[in-house]
Amino acid sequence: MDCDKRLKLPKKTGFVYDERMTLHRHDWNPKFNEARNESPPPMPGCANWDWCNDASVLAEPITDEDILRLHSPELLQLLKDSQQMSDEERCKLREKFDEAPLSVHTHDAARLSAGGLLKLTQAVLDGELLNGFALIRPPGHHAMRDDFNGFCYLNNVCLSALKALSSSGGKRILIVDWDVHHGQGIQQAFYNSSDVLYISIHRYERGEHWPNLREGDYDFVGIGNGLGYNVNVPLNEIGLSNAEYLAIFHNLILPIATEFSPDLVFVSAGFDCAIGCPLGEMRIHPACFAHFTHYLMSLANGRIVIALEGGYCLSSLSEGVAMTVRTLLGDACPRLEALGEPSDSFKETLLNCLTALRPYWKCLRMQGSTGDMLIPDISHLSLNSTHATKLKYPWVEYNPELTPEQLVAFAKEVDRLTALADLRPADSDANNCRTCLAYDGKMCRHENLLDRSHPELPRRIVYIYDQLCAKGLSGLCRFASSRRCTDEEAMLFHTRDNLDMMAAWRNLNSESDRFAELQSRFDSLYVHPLSYDAAQLSCGTLLSVVEEVCSGRSRNGYAIVRPPGHHAESDKPRGFCFINNVVVAARYAQTRHSNRVRRVLILDWDVHHGNGVQDAFYSDDSVLYISLHRYDFGRFYPGSSGAKENVGCDKGLGVGDARVLGRFPRAELPVFNLPVSTDLSLVSAGFDAAVGDPLGGLKVTPACYGHLTHLLCGLAGGRVVLALEGGYNLASIGEASCHCVAFSAGPAAPAAAQAAGAQCSRQHFGGPAGPRTRQFGRFRRAATSVTDFIEASSTAAAAASGGAVGGFEFLLLEDQQFFAVHPRSDCPHVIQPSHVTRIADGRGVDARAVCQTCSDGSENWLCLACLETHCGRYVSKHMLSHSESTGHVIALSFSDLSVWCYHCDSYIVSPAVEPFIAAAARSKFGE
Repeated sequence: MDCDKRLKLPKKTGFVYDERMTLHRHDWNPKFNEARNESPPPMPGCANWDWCNDASVLAEPITDEDILRLHSPELLQLLKDSQQMSDEERCKLREKFDEAPLSVHTHDAARLSAGGLLKLTQAVLDGELLNGFALIRPPGHHAMRDDFNGFCYLNNVCLSALKALSSSGGKRILIVDWDVHHGQGIQQAFYNSSDVLYISIHRYERGEHWPNLREGDYDFVGIGNGLGYNVNVPLNEIGLSNAEYLAIFHNLILPIATEFSPDLVFVSAGFDCAIGCPLGEMRIHPACFAHFTHYLMSLANGRIVIALEGGYCLSSLSEGVAMTVRTLLGDACPRLEALGEPSDSFKETLLNCLTALRPYWKCLRMQGSTGDMLIPDISHLSLNSTHATKLKYPWVEYNPELTPEQLVAFAKEVDRLTALADLRPADSDANNCRTCLAYDGKMCRHENLLDRSHPELPRRIVYIYDQLCAKGLSGLCRFASSRRCTDEEAMLFHTRDNLDMMAAWRNLNSESDRFAELQSRFDSLYVHPLSYDAAQLSCGTLLSVVEEVCSGRSRNGYAIVRPPGHHAESDKPRGFCFINNVVVAARYAQTRHSNRVRRVLILDWDVHHGNGVQDAFYSDDSVLYISLHRYDFGRFYPGSSGAKENVGCDKGLGVGDARVLGRFPRAELPVFNLPVSTDLSLVSAGFDAAVGDPLGGLKVTPACYGHLTHLLCGLAGGRVVLALEGGYNLASIGEASCHCVAFSAGPAAPAAAQAAGAQCSRQHFGGPAGPRTRQFGRFRRAATSVTDFIEASSTAAAAASGGAVGGFEFLLLEDQQFFAVHPRSDCPHVIQPSHVTRIADGRGVDARAVCQTCSDGSENWLCLACLETHCGRYVSKHMLSHSESTGHVIALSFSDLSVWCYHCDSYIVSPAVEPFIAAAARSKFGE
């Protein structure tokens, strides 16, 4: 989904509740755990629930037709008949079902529970709501086709999922069941279906915990078409906490769910795994449910429907529900306590799950294996094989209770955890403007006077800002004032001598020999008399955004700045960078806001290793630096050995470096919560790993950057600041920036090019770096193609360039779905001689020619009809004027070798223009 469509998504969160559902109760045991919840639990975590009146969904009883999508006619008739039964008949009937007592109101409550969820689901599918929470009872995930079971009578989530599958809005459905008991009813309903991915996290204890089913173990992964689409995570000990559950999300749920790419997400939200629940005996903190929800909101364009299942400790239940709903509404995720190390038993369980599911999911094959694991043969077992419906269940109810002292202790613990969560909203949340944006066109004054086609072009930031304005995203943001950083601020990292040297450039004569000599003095750097001014403005503007976020006026922000900074070292500029913006920003936040910001996370997803940032914090345990970059065994810029697998030294030991973007959920997210939660997240947001970038050579989609931003917004109370670094394909950096801002400014996340496989996995990379065909994508050969251009190695390219530039300004647009701008292959003008002339041996193509009207050499186009050269729309628009006056509509860009049709108003691809592209490549690269 592109950002234009995403902005049209609904913003409301729906809510279902009906007091009539509280009438269902246990007539023979008033202390029955599920029946105690006769009124809605108190929700102190949500300060104001007036929104329920605006987005409430009126529960309606589910129809017989919808019930019969799953349940048998006999079971439905029995439920109806229970209304007229005597107390003695209902008492006797309970012996037929396991833990499913019937009362005179059970029929009506069950219909309202299932019907309320069904109506909420339909409102989400119809686009009336973005997401929703159903506060319903009785629960449903244990109910089977012919059996009431485990407090459940109608399988609420199953019935809504089946209805969604029959509509046009949901073809792939994800169901995540975090209730502490295995939802065997859902598993059985979809066990042979590939349309529904069911993931259950439940207490198992090797089959000793209710419902005591062999089918709840890790090796029941589906049959037939559903093979691999049933995921059980059986927990074999009690007392597990946030660390284990988050590890499940990071290592299993997020990778598989992203690869599955659902259209709709259901959650069977049982809060009996929460701290204090006597039936679950686990220790999940209420705030952790907000993080679970936040992760899942990155799927299915944010279309997520959450249904209450279990939960029998009112204090943790009420806070867990409140935290979950707050997240659906778009509030920042609350802070968590430091995570401990997962238990050995859990590690065994997780490895068993990964091994059993590895054959069915590409995302689980990224790391190697230590050998074959013997998975038990279960072909002779059937579902419900050890828990078949019995003729009679003994009347022995498992109904554990907490003592009054335990109730008080758990309530105090929940209050402590709630206070720790820091639920105070940013000031901007009250104004519905959570994202801060900063931009200043004066940063464009820094430019390369000797090579106008250098990839670090001034118009990079102009294009990004224009795209944010064109899509209406800038209007969703608060604007921070641009300013220059002071020398004192820059000296939080840089030396005085370094700053004085750069300040002296203001007196340079661009025509002098010293100016030309200065260009070759530094590593991958061009110098302009105004370079230091632009660098000060770049750094200071980022500090303005950091100030907005740290002071609470905004929750997150994006600084559209240049020149970039992450290569700059304390004593010298390097790699397009002068002042290390992010390093100074981290120190600024820790110094100016020391009461709020002690620990800072810096995530660097620029394709080049941020050597300057690493050096700054290598022995500092207050800053966690993680860099995702291309390495190529040290051959890719900056080519330092420290970019490989170093993990810090002294106090900074353990600060890791994950190089593969596809491992983000497994490698980065777990680290972010260890050992102590961060107070601020900074992102060195280089988009040069994006598809089509001339320097990166990778294939990360623009939408993927939005997903990474969404995941980061779950940390540090949502305080995330992005600072632009690299990125040299205008289409990619513009679209990627739009996705990042769209994810930051709203609660939902757009689907990441689902059909095109935009999951964060190895398929983006296509293996180790190789020839330039991999670096630039799929370059179609013409009869006069440049063989050397196709076959030369990336190593040679880097050597020829002498650094980060890579020797290319190539912004090739491939004809594939990954692109933000899709070129047309059916342009009718490209085959007309009046628009495209014939070319032989490249005569008449000079990629370094200046505009024939104004003599500008910065951005020029070749008319493919008359072979005249004129400047583009970002200079003086002389090629556009030429097209209007002559009627010649096809032009080739010397900057990125793309071809544009002015009549179609689109990039185009065609065999007819490939000879021109090949000739321009020869001229441009001297081949």
